[in-house]
Amino acid sequence: MYHVISNPPREPGKCDKCGHDLVTRPDDLPATVQARLDKYTTATAPLIAYYEPKGILARVDGKRTPDQVFTEIHRVLQG
Repeated sequence: MYHVISNPPREPGKCDKCGHDLVTRPDDLPATVQARLDKYTTATAPLIAYYEPKGILARVDGKRTPDQVFTEIHRVLQG
C-alpha cells in the first residue's frame, strides 16, 4: 500500500513490486474526502452534543490497532 506523502513508491505512479501503474481510488480523491468530512460535521458531530450529556456516549480511540479498538468497543458494549 502506498501513500503519496508518507509511503510513496520509489518511482512515482508505479508499483515497486511489479511495475504496474498505480491507481487512485475515487474514494481517495480530495473532493470525496471533503464531502465525507462535511457530512460528518453536519450529520454526525451534532450527535455528540445530544448523547454526551445523557451519559450514553462512549469514546473509543480509533487510532490504536484494530485488535485494541475491537477490545475497547466490546468492553463498552458489555457495560
